[in-house]
Amino acid sequence: MKMRENMLRRYYDAPDLRGVGNNAYRFVNAVSDFATHARPLRRTANYNENLFMRTMDGNPMIDRAYQLVKAA
Repeated sequence: MKMRENMLRRYYDAPDLRGVGNNAYRFVNAVSDFATHARPLRRTANYNENLFMRTMDGNPMIDRAYQLVKAA
């Protein structure tokens, strides 16, 4: 599946966003789902903790989505 199609599916069809309008929060949340829900090449015992720390330290895709929203 193409990246754009995957993002659109997450934006429109994500079950956790059903009650949210089509707004900036929904966009950033969909990008976050896309950026952090990829299947890892190697899953370690601390995978979830490491993913959380990498996300908190700054995920380039999520940071870019936030910059786009902020500029709009």
